[in-house]
Amino acid sequence: MQGKYNGHGGAGAACQPALSRLWMCYPVRPILPVSRRMAFLRRRIAKTDPKVLERLMEQAKETATRAISIRIPIADLERAERIAGETGVGYQTVLKRAIREGLRNTG
Repeated sequence: MQGKYNGHGGAGAACQPALSRLWMCYPVRPILPVSRRMAFLRRRIAKTDPKVLERLMEQAKETATRAISIRIPIADLERAERIAGETGVGYQTVLKRAIREGLRNTG
């Protein structure tokens, strides 16, 4: 049976004989029609616009995280763990929410 994209093996797979005389197949990406390739290139070029890049960076910062190490009073940590147990979330989530709310309130 002819493959969907490359004329070999099963649909979308390129097959080559392996040293063990078995056929190893791996997927092959289909070649895009010219119109779809041009649309892809236009989107790629649009992403290199400085304003677009700045907006993408700001969006990424909103969800990105960085591991830090801080010292928290034991009483505050125990309180966060108690709240976490009552609400069914992790204590680190409780601390993140408290920090975010505090930052929002102060400025």
